[in-house]
Amino acid sequence: MTNVRVLPLHLTPDGALRLCAQLERDARAGVDLGSRRVQIAGLSESLAQALEVLGDDVRRVVAALPDGDPVSCRLCEAALATAQIVQTVMRWIDTDLMHGPPGSARRE
Repeated sequence: MTNVRVLPLHLTPDGALRLCAQLERDARAGVDLGSRRVQIAGLSESLAQALEVLGDDVRRVVAALPDGDPVSCRLCEAALATAQIVQTVMRWIDTDLMHGPPGSARRE
């Protein structure tokens, strides 16, 4: 029988490492890991929350810098690029991975 574990909305790097290690142990032991949908949804929510925190932190840092500071522009560009990459991956997960590519059967 599948044992579903609820993930925290904000998964710390240490928590992610522990989760990966546990999943590897369970997979090697032949444990029925069940559908990945619940875990993927939890991780996606954690990523979305981390992006919000990143945006808040960047705004605070930029506000503390002098007007026209070149670091301000580079920091905003880097944060935006990071957010765009994460959002692209999350869209792919939500469409292709969670629901299957167009024309395919839904994946479990």
